[in-house]
Amino acid sequence: MIQYIESSLLLSLILEDEFQEKASIIWNQKHENVSSILTSIETTIVVRRFFKLNKSKLPQNWLSKNEKKLKELLSECSLVKIDESILSILELKKDISECRSLDAIHIATAIFLKNYFNESKLLFYSFDKRVNEVAKKFGLKPLDV
Repeated sequence: MIQYIESSLLLSLILEDEFQEKASIIWNQKHENVSSILTSIETTIVVRRFFKLNKSKLPQNWLSKNEKKLKELLSECSLVKIDESILSILELKKDISECRSLDAIHIATAIFLKNYFNESKLLFYSFDKRVNEVAKKFGLKPLDV
C-alpha cells in the first residue's frame, strides 16, 4: 500500500498536537510514504514559524532538534516534484479550487499518484477538514478525524 502524507500529519508529529497519536500510528504502518515536495517546504516553514512565535516557552535547542527530526521523517518519504503532470490536473479538475492553493497541490499530487498506481493501493492522510472534503470529491478516501 502507498499512503499519501499531507503536511498536517508530519506537523502533528513534530508539534505534538492533538493528532500526534493518530499521526504516529499512521506513520508507523508498514506502507510506503509518499508526498509532494511541497510538504518539505511547508513543514520547514511552519516549524520555524512555530519556534519564532513560541521561543520564550521552548528550550533553546528546540528548533535544531525538530528540524533534524523533520529531515529524518522526510527522508522516509518519497517526494513527488510539482511538474506539468500536477499542473494539468489542477487545470482539469476545477473543483480543486474549493480549497487553498497549496492544499490543491497536495490533492492534485494524490490524484496523480492514484491514477499512476492502482487506486485501491493509495491511502490519503490529512488532518485538515477542508482538504479532506475536497479530496473525497476526487475519489480519494481520506482519514476521518
